[in-house]
Amino acid sequence: MVIRDLLGPAGVPDEELNQYEDHAYQRYLVGMLAPKDKDVDRGTLDELAASDGDEGEEGTPDSGVPAGSTYFPSSMGMSFVVAADTTEIVVEADWGQYIRIKSAMQHKKDGNQANVWKRTPVIGPPLNLTLQDGGIAPQVLHSDHPLVFLQGRMRPTGDGWVVTLFMVNQQEERKGRNQPKDEVWLFQPKLRVHGTGQAPIFVQRKNAKADLSRMDPLTREETETLDMLYRHQREFAVGHGISVHATTAEPLEGAPTERAVMVETEWVPKFDVPQQTPRSANDDENLAGLTMDMKALCELPQDGLIASLRHIETAYRVWINAEEGKLQLPMERLAGHEEAARRAVKNCRRALERVKAGVSLIESNPLAEEAFRFANRAMWQQRIHSIFARKVRKKELTVEDGVTSLDVPKNRSWRLFQMAFVLLNLPSLTDLHHPDRSHETDAVADLLWFATGGGKTEAYLGLTAYTLALRRLQGDIEGRRGDHGIAVLMRYTLRLLTLQQFQRAAALMCACETIRRDDAAKWGETPFRLGLWVGNKTTPNTLSAAANSLRQRNVGRKSLE
Repeated sequence: MVIRDLLGPAGVPDEELNQYEDHAYQRYLVGMLAPKDKDVDRGTLDELAASDGDEGEEGTPDSGVPAGSTYFPSSMGMSFVVAADTTEIVVEADWGQYIRIKSAMQHKKDGNQANVWKRTPVIGPPLNLTLQDGGIAPQVLHSDHPLVFLQGRMRPTGDGWVVTLFMVNQQEERKGRNQPKDEVWLFQPKLRVHGTGQAPIFVQRKNAKADLSRMDPLTREETETLDMLYRHQREFAVGHGISVHATTAEPLEGAPTERAVMVETEWVPKFDVPQQTPRSANDDENLAGLTMDMKALCELPQDGLIASLRHIETAYRVWINAEEGKLQLPMERLAGHEEAARRAVKNCRRALERVKAGVSLIESNPLAEEAFRFANRAMWQQRIHSIFARKVRKKELTVEDGVTSLDVPKNRSWRLFQMAFVLLNLPSLTDLHHPDRSHETDAVADLLWFATGGGKTEAYLGLTAYTLALRRLQGDIEGRRGDHGIAVLMRYTLRLLTLQQFQRAAALMCACETIRRDDAAKWGETPFRLGLWVGNKTTPNTLSAAANSLRQRNVGRKSLE
């Protein structure tokens, strides 16, 4: 449904657009090849994304409107590698053309037939290309459209024939006022390439990688690591101005597919991301005895707490050893990736030592232990109250029902990676001079790379609660008090995301404040506070602007009274 709405056709292959659509290229957002040298004014490009008048950081960072006129592409293409013993490939092309007609189904208010854009499918006959070194002369894809053609280049390499093909729209833009300009646009264009008899002729693009010797050390290491991690993935084609999809041959006895039978362009690429589930004792016996229940973690005696957390360290060490052992297994296909694999294991061992240090810190530092318990209590309370608020909004519960029925372990438990992330950051959050945060070359910035909805925010909020508590417990550090000032900065680039995350942070602040009020002697008289800045059109940017805003609000309140 989404693809039909974005790319089209939304209806049948010979659909009619609504009579109120002035231009066919305004109906769909992707999948259009414009006539030659066609530029489109930014207002026409996306009228819904108009700016609200803000500028720079004070404006809307998620606006996708270009600053000026924009050129739509008039071509698309792809490159792929064909096995050396192949002599011929078959190219198929199709697209949609929208023609201005009098509709037999839609009428204007006066009863006359309405002018509409009607789609005509254009399907070109199969085009057989002999593989030979050199450029591909322009080939007309359909006799009724002589200015829509295929061109490209072929060249032999040690891996096979490298072929690049482009569909090009060289039709001229129509200039007349009453000319149906959209008729020279190509909609939903597609290229398909296969061998004769659907033979698996496409091979992996092995030598299409960037030259590692010309990269700086960090970029080279990252590239080598990614090549190692995705070594089981096969790349059969790359798109130019578009994505591509390869239809692979059936694998033999579970081995990775080494050949593809067809490659084609895709305007809206799609991929199934495997679901991520946290490991548990059912997956790893070394996790038996580990509790992720936030309530238990804030109430367990110290020996029980430390014994539980040590299971993470043990399980992670065993897992790292198993990953290192893969270097000796041919089925893992790590030949050529040994250096990257050993470097990855080394980084894992560093993370293991950091997790171990985090647990040891809780064991040896009373303030760190108390802050850790505070963080778990705050996260426990914000979690169940957030679930309660959501159910009340959905009318699944009432306010009078309370949160008791929701206060169960499954609603207040960490995921394994979240707790590991919290633990490995505790030492550097506790000690301002810790090497992880202050060393000139070995300081580290941790990035949680996880799918949407995987629980990244919960891990960050846990560290936030720990930081807030620790500042209160440590008191003055180098002349600065821990109950005042900014402890955490959160920055999001999309306004809607900013508001959503602000709500979640606010729930945590409420939980922290509830704990503080219950024991002000320990956590101080100063309330936990949260601020939001979203640009000077919404929040004041200076003290004078804030004072003026307060005066206007007071004037408005008095007038209402």
